[in-house]
Amino acid sequence: MECDATVLSSSSQGDQFDPDFDGVELPDISAAREEAIQSAREIISSEIRDKGELDHTRQIEIYGESGIMEVVTFEDAITSVR
Repeated sequence: MECDATVLSSSSQGDQFDPDFDGVELPDISAAREEAIQSAREIISSEIRDKGELDHTRQIEIYGESGIMEVVTFEDAITSVR
């Protein structure tokens, strides 16, 4: 089954979205999840470098033909070490 990984970044208010209408077609949900995690890490890196902050409420939604298949949060993409 092919999947489109589409970035829908929600703000801390939870009601603002920045959709990526192009998405990325991938062969299965596992590949789509890995792509979503890598994309989240790139966005996180950019936010920290450019703004010095990270919005933990953002997420990436993975779509298939029937709609949303999985949600990858930015928390899913990182491991916090203290």
